[in-house]
Amino acid sequence: MALLDKIKSLISANETATQNIEEESVYDTLTPKIITDSSVKHYFDALDFAFSKQDVKNIAITGPYGAGKSTVIQSYLKTHLNREFINVSLADFSLSGKSDEAPLENSEIELSILQQILYKENKDNLPDSRIDRIQNRNKKHISSLFLTVLSVVAPLLLLAITIFPKYFFSLFGATEPTINVIVNMFPERFFVSIIMGLLCLFFIVRVASKAGIFDKKIKLSKIAFLQGSADMASQESSSLLNNCLDEIVYFFSRSQYKIVVFEDLDRLGNAEVFVKLREINQIVNNNLQSEPVRFIYACRDDIFLGADIRTKFFDFILPVIPVMDARNAYTHLKNKLYDFPENEQPLLKQMSLYISDMRSLQNIVNEFNLFKKVVD
Repeated sequence: MALLDKIKSLISANETATQNIEEESVYDTLTPKIITDSSVKHYFDALDFAFSKQDVKNIAITGPYGAGKSTVIQSYLKTHLNREFINVSLADFSLSGKSDEAPLENSEIELSILQQILYKENKDNLPDSRIDRIQNRNKKHISSLFLTVLSVVAPLLLLAITIFPKYFFSLFGATEPTINVIVNMFPERFFVSIIMGLLCLFFIVRVASKAGIFDKKIKLSKIAFLQGSADMASQESSSLLNNCLDEIVYFFSRSQYKIVVFEDLDRLGNAEVFVKLREINQIVNNNLQSEPVRFIYACRDDIFLGADIRTKFFDFILPVIPVMDARNAYTHLKNKLYDFPENEQPLLKQMSLYISDMRSLQNIVNEFNLFKKVVD
């Protein structure tokens, strides 16, 4: 009986797992997909060409909303190129739906860019960075902190002993004759004191330099995530990205990341951000002798007013053709809602005229399947 009960339990568990898989298959996420089939081959070939050229550093992936720009980029970088990259997204989605809302200020946009780039690496990989990060208190950090303190305390202690030998030896119970013998054994303690003093000064300056005490450049002295503001250490009103150029250059010189993907910047309606990012890319690459740092922009075709401006700004432009629009939305919708009643197909066809992108279509399918399960 025990064996029979166990077999029944295994069969029941298998049926439950199969049912869960079937239920999950009717839903799909709204996030970018990873595609490796032939539909993206031509895009991959074009990007291979762009990445093979050292002078191509600003790449535009253009297309309307929902065309699949993020899918092409992430599929290429994750499966074809197999490279780590930084993804920066600063979309202003206007949650209230009002068109007269004030756009984001340049300082807010630039602060968000800095946060998403500079905080991609932890403090251990950027020891000389002046921007505070939460330190991972692991064994490596504790050992490093111990050696740093020891490098300052040990020379200070030796300096104090060479200057005041009688006082220190008396603390350990040494008699006066013994102390005199020890002191007379080292008549050159004056020179030893000078050496110890120089060592102390060296290690103190080294620690102070790491702490940023001698830095006089403008820097982010505090990034307040809760307030979303930057506390500047200077009264100058120049760009936040300009003020932190040294931090950005240092980041890419120490980091493994050589690709930054900027998404949804065109939603902000601020072309100045693109200009500033292109300047930063040029400055970073001028300071690096290794592999070039590439910026990839996923944006609309009409982000710049003139076609000549667009071709001058980007080093390579790859247009992404939407796989779905209002003309073929019905076919995609019918394939996903394969069990939709045949006599209701005209309703499906009429509804598809108002679906303009794949993300909206997939969300409609998800909601339909959910309502169907709840109502039935």
